[in-house]
Amino acid sequence: MSIWERFQRGRRTPRPVGQQLERGREQETRRQRRRQWMIKAAIWLGLIVLTLIAFPRERVYQFTVRVGEVWQHNDLVAPFDFALYKDPEQLEQERRQVILQTPSYFREVPDAMRRMEANRDTVRMQLEAIFEAYASYRRNLLRGRQDAARDDSLRYAELRRNARVKLTPEQWRLLAEDYRAAINEAGQVVRRGGQEPLYVRALEEAWSFGVQVLQLGLLDVPRDSVLTDEIVVRNEVERTERVLSVDRVFGLDEAYGAAREYFLQQFNNRPELASIALAFFPGDSGAFLCLSAC
Repeated sequence: MSIWERFQRGRRTPRPVGQQLERGREQETRRQRRRQWMIKAAIWLGLIVLTLIAFPRERVYQFTVRVGEVWQHNDLVAPFDFALYKDPEQLEQERRQVILQTPSYFREVPDAMRRMEANRDTVRMQLEAIFEAYASYRRNLLRGRQDAARDDSLRYAELRRNARVKLTPEQWRLLAEDYRAAINEAGQVVRRGGQEPLYVRALEEAWSFGVQVLQLGLLDVPRDSVLTDEIVVRNEVERTERVLSVDRVFGLDEAYGAAREYFLQQFNNRPELASIALAFFPGDSGAFLCLSAC
């Protein structure tokens, strides 16, 4: 056997192209077509499911109504909130009507009487220290002790500046002149006819009228700002509420007006003295209010 023949015998014979190969290609084509069809079917099924999910699952409104008709069906409640647009003038009128019909709420200030009494005692101690410094100044001045008198004068001015009650220079002058009239030649305070100094009398008159006002009730707003005939007073400590007529309580403006008239009567229609008592009136100190707006 020649070398060429041996070489030809060692080579693989190529696979002949026949009917079996053609059938294999047809089966592969069928599988691809089936796979493509299944993918398309899955896509269509997914689209159908997404479409069904997107549709609302609540009850569909199926009624036909006209404006002015009487509703003949069961109550229909919307599953969501929506705005009702109204004419601005109508809306403002409705708001005004609600304000006029709804009583205002006020919170009762606890221990109002005790706080007012503590405020009076603090002011009185400060005034006593102020005029004690003034009496010491006069005493040292009469005895020729200039250095001690200067120190007392500085202490007097410092105490006046830091006092809780705020008076005008003219009011301080009136109080000092009244107090000086009660100091004898030895620099000692002498009560004439058993009468207390002006600052004591003014403070006691302010306290006396303050008690009367507090017993009735004092609002922390002007009374004419309350648009209803009644108010609701809430006691947060006792967790109770009570209804009061607005005419039975004082507002801030009404309290100061009534206090001014009262002090004028007590001090013989002397406005300069009544103004001092009004300055002692504790309404603006925060310790006097008994009803605070909620």
